[in-house]
Amino acid sequence: MSKKCFDDFSKNVGRSVTDEEKETLLQKVRSNKEKLKAEGKDFETVVDGEKTALQQRLDREYNIKVKNQVDKTIRRLSTETQLKTRYEELDAVAQRLMQADKKLTKQRAYQKAFISLIYNTNDTTDIPLESIEKSLFQNSLGEFLAKTRKAIGEDPIVFIQNQKNFDDMLTEFFVFFRDPNNINSVTKNQKAFSMAKEFFDAKYKMFERRKQAGDNNILLDQNIKVRWSQAKIKNIAKEDFIKEVAEALDERIHGDLKTRQEIATTIHDNYTQKQTPDWREQGDGKLKGIFDNEEGTPIDFMPQDRVPSLTFKDGANFNAISRKFSDVDARVLMMNYFNETARELSLVQFFGADYKNGIRKFIVELENNPKYETAFRSKGKLGEVDAVKRFIDRKANPIIAETSKIASTFTTLRNFEAAAKLGSATVTALMDTPIMVIAGRKLFGLPMSDLLNSIFRFGKNGAPSDLTEYSRYILEGCESYLGALQERFNVSDSLTNFGKLEGASVRTAHTIFKISGLNWWTEGRKAMAAGIYAKELGRLIAEKVPYDQLNPKFKKQLEKFGIRGFKKSGESEWKMLLRLQPLDERGRIDPYAITENTFEFAYGKASLRQKVSAALHDAVDTMVMTPSQFDIDSAALFNDPLGIGGQVIKSITQFKAHPISMFRKIYARLYKSEGLSSTVSSAAALTASLTFMGALVLQLKQFLAGKETYKPNNEFFVQAIKQGGSIGIVTDLFMLFGGEDILRAAFGGNPRYQTPNQKAFDILGPLFADFIKASSVIADIPVQSAKLLYDEDYNFDRLFRNSTKTVLDLIPGQSLWYTKMLYR
Repeated sequence: MSKKCFDDFSKNVGRSVTDEEKETLLQKVRSNKEKLKAEGKDFETVVDGEKTALQQRLDREYNIKVKNQVDKTIRRLSTETQLKTRYEELDAVAQRLMQADKKLTKQRAYQKAFISLIYNTNDTTDIPLESIEKSLFQNSLGEFLAKTRKAIGEDPIVFIQNQKNFDDMLTEFFVFFRDPNNINSVTKNQKAFSMAKEFFDAKYKMFERRKQAGDNNILLDQNIKVRWSQAKIKNIAKEDFIKEVAEALDERIHGDLKTRQEIATTIHDNYTQKQTPDWREQGDGKLKGIFDNEEGTPIDFMPQDRVPSLTFKDGANFNAISRKFSDVDARVLMMNYFNETARELSLVQFFGADYKNGIRKFIVELENNPKYETAFRSKGKLGEVDAVKRFIDRKANPIIAETSKIASTFTTLRNFEAAAKLGSATVTALMDTPIMVIAGRKLFGLPMSDLLNSIFRFGKNGAPSDLTEYSRYILEGCESYLGALQERFNVSDSLTNFGKLEGASVRTAHTIFKISGLNWWTEGRKAMAAGIYAKELGRLIAEKVPYDQLNPKFKKQLEKFGIRGFKKSGESEWKMLLRLQPLDERGRIDPYAITENTFEFAYGKASLRQKVSAALHDAVDTMVMTPSQFDIDSAALFNDPLGIGGQVIKSITQFKAHPISMFRKIYARLYKSEGLSSTVSSAAALTASLTFMGALVLQLKQFLAGKETYKPNNEFFVQAIKQGGSIGIVTDLFMLFGGEDILRAAFGGNPRYQTPNQKAFDILGPLFADFIKASSVIADIPVQSAKLLYDEDYNFDRLFRNSTKTVLDLIPGQSLWYTKMLYR
C-alpha cells in the first residue's frame, strides 16, 4: 500500500493516520486481496459491467456496517422506550396504591407496584410480565394446534406420536427453512407437510412480532434445536460424536465434511470444557445472514433472514441425534419452541429488544434513583422484592435453572412424594365445587344459574365435549396438551432440562394423576369455568352493553388487565371489542378473532388479545384454584428456589401453594376490593359450604380406606372443618399450632395428646417426614434382628407389619382410592 494511499486517506478524513491504523488498513487490504484471489479475481477485475471486484466488496462491507448500526440504534431506542413505559407504570401504580391506602409508605408502595408489574397479584392494574408470557405461550401454541388439527383432521400430538410421521414432519419443516414458498411435499406425507407448514408459519409470525418490537434477528437462530445432554456427550468418544453429528448435518447449509466436523468439534468442546454450556448457543456460528457479519457465508438460494444456525439432513437424522445425545424427547423440543419463544418475546415486549441490557438498566435505576428512596435496595417486607429480581434473572438466563442439580434432585423427590400421597386427591378435589361457585359469583359477577348448573355437567374429558373443545381451542386446556406430553414423552411441566430420574418422577406423578381421575376432574372444571366466563363476556359484547353498565365485579376483572372503557386518546379496549364482535358460533369470546396490530404490543404495550386472554385465564385459575408465580414463591417464603435453603423450604411447604393461593385470590382480593363486611359474608358462605363438602369427603375417604365412618360427634365436626380448609393457609396454620384442640374444646370434646414426633412431622412436611420414617426403619433393622435372636418374647410380626406399612406408604399408586378398596 503506497504512501500516496495513506496521504489520500489522511486528506479525506482530515487528520494523520497513526501507525496502528496503518497496520489495520494494511491487514484489510491483504485480507481483501486473498479473498478475491480465492475467487479468481483481483482489485481491477470488472464485475456486473461497471464495478470492480474491490468496489463490490467494499460496497458490501459498507452496507453491512450501515445495517448493523441501524439495527443497534433500533434496539437501543426500543429498549429505552420500553423502559420509559415501565417507569411510568411503576409511578402510576405506586401513586394509586398510596391513594387507596393512606397508611402505606412510599417505599412499600413502590415495592408492591414493582411486584405487580412482574407478577399477577391483587395490586395488578395492567397485564404483568408473568401474564404476558403466559398469554403469548398459550395463544401461539393454541393457534398452532387448532390450525394443525383442522389441516390434518386429527390431534397433532397423537399424529407425531408415530415416529415415521414425526420424522417426515421435521423433514418437511427443514425444507421450509430453505424454501419458505415450497408447495410440494418431499416425503409424500401430506399430513406431515401440512403440520410442518403450520409450524413454520407459527415461528415466522412470532418472530415478525419480535422484529416489529425492535429486534431484527427474525428466524436466524430459531430452528428447532437439540437440547444436548452434557453427561451423554462426556460419555462418548470425541471422534465418534464428531463423526455422527457431522454426518447428520445438512451439507447444503453447513458446507463440506470438514466444515461440519469443525461445528461438531466446537459443540463437543463446549460440553466437555465448560461447566454449564447453553444448548441455545450451540450451532454453526459462521452461518450468518448476508448483512449480519462481513465474515458470514451466505447461501445464495436461501432467504438470508431465515438461515438456521443448525440444520440436519432430514427429520430422521435430527431425531437420531436427539435420542442419542439428549435427555429430552424431540417432540418436546418442538413444543418447547413455543415456550422458549414466549419467554424471549415477553422479555422483548416488556424490557425492549436488547432485553438483557434493559433488565440491567431497569434494576440499576430502581436501586440507585433517590426517588424510590431505598425501596429496591432492601429485600422487601418478606424478601419478595429479591424474589422478583431473581425471577426476572431466571427468565433472562434460563440455563442457570435448567442445569441446577440441587433443584433437579429435590424436584425429583417431590414428584415421587406427590405420586405416593395424592392418589386420592380426586376425592379431595370435590371441594373445588363450592370455591368455583362462590368465587365466580363474588369476584367476577358471573350468573349464579350457570355456576350452579356446572356442578352437574360432566363428559368424557371432564366436561361436555363442546366446552372441552372450546377450552382447548383458546388453550385454557393447554394443560391438557402438556399433560399428554408428560404422559407420552416424559416432559416436565416446566419444559426444562432434566435427567432420566427426574423424567421418571414426572411420568410417574402424571400417570398417578391420570389414573386417579385428577386430570379428568381438573380439566373438566377448568373447561366449565372457561365456558361460563367466555359466555358471559360474549353476551355483554354481543348486546353491546356500555362499559359503565357492566357488573362492577366483572368490570374490575377486566380493568385488572388493562381492559377499560375510556381512553385519553384513541379507541378504548372495550369499544374495540364491541366494534370487532370477536365471538364464536355459540356467542363466546374468540380470542383468535381479535386482530393484533403492531402499535398495540410494540414498544412496551400489550395487545387487546393478550389482555382478554390474561383476564380469562386469571378468572379460570381462581375459580379452579391454580397458584400463580407469587403464590409459588410465597410457599418457598421467597427464598431462592435454586439454593439449598429454597428447596428445603419448598419441600417443607409442599402442597401449601394451593391454600396460599386460595387465601390471596379470594379473601385478600375481596378485602381489597369490597372491604371487611363483604369479605366476612363471603367467608361465612364459603366456610359453611366447604365444611359441608369436607364432611362428605371425610366420610368418603374413611369408607374407601375400609375404616369405620365418623359418627356425628365433636370429632367429626373438627375433622370436617380441617378437611374443608375454608380460609386457606390460615386454616392450615391454625390447625398446625393447636387449632384442633381449640375446636374440640369449643364443641365440648376433650383435647388429644399429640407426640412431639407427630408435631415435628406435621411441621417438616411429607418429604422430610417420610425420610425420617424410612431412615428409622433402616437403622432399626440390626437392633430388631438382635432381639429376634435373643429375645424369646419378641413380636416379629408386629415389626414386619410396621416396617412394611412405612415402605408401602412410599410407593406411588398405593394411595389411589380404588387400590385402597382392593387391599384394605
